Amino acid sequence: MQIKTSLMLSLCLFVSSTFAAVPAAKPVAGRDDFSPPVPLSVTPPIRPSAGYENAIVTVKLVVDARGLPQHVETVGLIPVETRELLESAVKQWTFRPATRNGVPVSTHVILPLKLVTADT
Repeated sequence: MQIKTSLMLSLCLFVSSTFAAVPAAKPVAGRDDFSPPVPLSVTPPIRPSAGYENAIVTVKLVVDARGLPQHVETVGLIPVETRELLESAVKQWTFRPATRNGVPVSTHVILPLKLVTADT
């Protein structure tokens, strides 16, 4: 049996109250139709440091208007190895970008991720 780490992630994280998307651009006067970014492809990290299985780690990033993650960083005290693995994995993700009034915009995102070990 091989053990691998995957991210417990679904679109519900992006709709739940624990997800925060803050548009980087100012709204158009009189109209503010904002849709948050949605992940299209997610690369799971390799096994986290011991003791961080089933941990929830918060990741801050900017999803740019092309749907690419920028300025990825983990929040809180976690081992450097786990931090590097998570940040490296998230930098490979792609998103449908956030839109404001139908126009793709850059967006600040705060994303809680649950690290789980899964038997494969």
